Amino acid sequence: MSADHLEASKDKDIKLLANSNTVAVALPGASLGLGMPFAPARKLLNAGACLAIASDWNPGSAPMGDLLMQAAVLGAAQKLSAAEVFVGLTFRAAQALRMENRGTFATGAPANLQVYPTNDYREILYNQGKLRPLMKMI
Repeated sequence: MSADHLEASKDKDIKLLANSNTVAVALPGASLGLGMPFAPARKLLNAGACLAIASDWNPGSAPMGDLLMQAAVLGAAQKLSAAEVFVGLTFRAAQALRMENRGTFATGAPANLQVYPTNDYREILYNQGKLRPLMKMI
């Protein structure tokens, strides 16, 4: 369903992932915690792979746990647009878990939403985890 810890992926691995139904999962917290390069998110997207972004929050390699901060740093380092980051955190992350009715707006689908104190959604990532939701709707 998914492939994680892609920090050492080579071009042939990227091509295989892009030509499969496997969701490639970038784990920026593990890269930060272990001092390793990030998964090649930009190359994966350019090749046509489905890219999700997750925290890998654990005490051994990724203790910081702030997914929004990690995703913002990954996005800046890999030259991802805010839209690419948000779809990686939502819709494509849901795909990795085979939760096809999550991460998108659709009639009848469950929705978990967060409201941020901003008029521009890009500020959420620009503030690298400092901008916190005003409200969560579950």
